[in-house]
Amino acid sequence: MAVHMEGLRRLHHSMRAQRVDRYRFEYRHGRAHFDVLFLADEAPFLLLLGLRGGAMAFEFEVTRGYLVRDVYMDPRDYKALVQLLGLEFDPANRFRPAHFLEWVDRAAPAIALPSGRAEPSDVARFRRDVEEQDKIYFLKWQHYPSGTRGPTAENLAKTRTLLGYRYYEICRDRRISSCWTDIARDAQLLCDPWRQD
Repeated sequence: MAVHMEGLRRLHHSMRAQRVDRYRFEYRHGRAHFDVLFLADEAPFLLLLGLRGGAMAFEFEVTRGYLVRDVYMDPRDYKALVQLLGLEFDPANRFRPAHFLEWVDRAAPAIALPSGRAEPSDVARFRRDVEEQDKIYFLKWQHYPSGTRGPTAENLAKTRTLLGYRYYEICRDRRISSCWTDIARDAQLLCDPWRQD
């Protein structure tokens, strides 16, 4: 059963108007509190949901037409979600993962606010398979002159995962590495990679 995400469509329209590629919002249901990330710079788009203070996380691909075609959940995840949401079994109206996505879609804001822009550290909660996974706060850009080694494949992969494909391409083509720290207070605002300090 595919789910049409009209709330994400409205949100994405507002994001595009503000040149925002990645957005973060919250979804609450009873005692469950989820962080939701919409990554519109991926192809297909990605919808990431992570339980605050818990180990539950879901990832769904969203087509350009704002459809989630694969709404499958592992049976253990499904059972844990049902318990977390406090749902009672009703054979006449059985809860489906598609219902959960519809509820999340209704929680998507229609207008993207600057405070909702997803930071690399937000994405890192879902993407732990990067080099130096404890370093999730952007620090600076490292430029490599011609004839030097340039950025590593691992660093480029981390750049793509935490910052998106556009930054990955710039860094790959212009020989730039993204530098990271594990100290939140040392984080710097993300600037364009071609700007040098």
